[in-house]
Amino acid sequence: KPEPKPEPKPEPKPVPKPEPVPTPEVKKQPEPTPEPQPVKELAEVTPQSKPTPPKPEPVKKTEPKKEEPKKEEPKKRLLDNILKDVRKLKETSEASPTEPQPEETPEENASEVVATRLDANLTMSELDAVKRQIEKCWSPPAGAKEAGAFAVEIHVSANPDGTVRQARISNLNDIQGDASRRTIAESALRAVLNPQCSPLKLPLDKYEMWRTFTFNFDMREMLGL
Repeated sequence: KPEPKPEPKPEPKPVPKPEPVPTPEVKKQPEPTPEPQPVKELAEVTPQSKPTPPKPEPVKKTEPKKEEPKKEEPKKRLLDNILKDVRKLKETSEASPTEPQPEETPEENASEVVATRLDANLTMSELDAVKRQIEKCWSPPAGAKEAGAFAVEIHVSANPDGTVRQARISNLNDIQGDASRRTIAESALRAVLNPQCSPLKLPLDKYEMWRTFTFNFDMREMLGL
């Protein structure tokens, strides 16, 4: 007998594909707020104090050396006195109106003119009048009589109206070694330059004779030695 044909296997049913399950939406959770970091404690900062400047050492006071008083040179001191008196005389003559004075020429320069003695050109009465006038302006220094008898010769240049233009001690070299005599000579010079004794009582018509002259201060006569 023929073997029976096997029955055909039934075809498998197709398995249905599972429906895709929807993926649930995941809500984004908010990012956690970062916790604030703890503030680091500020280290106590000690302000740096400025360095105290060193105390200055006390300055030792140096006592100035006592300078020995310098002996004033007689010529310089005498020149200063002459210039001082000449300035006073100039100020006085400018303040009071006087006759116009001729310009000084080189021939009239006192240092170049050989002065004549006053008593050689004037009469005794004229000479005495001038001496009395100068004596009123002269104050003898203390101890003048102790200086002894000597003479002071003062070279004078005068203006036509009798005012003294300039004066100087012409025999200074003879007396500058003696301090007391030098002091007396300087006082005599101040008397000649004193504005209160100017103009000199000289005859104006004899101006050419006394424009430059030497006035002799004889201490024997002036001090009665």
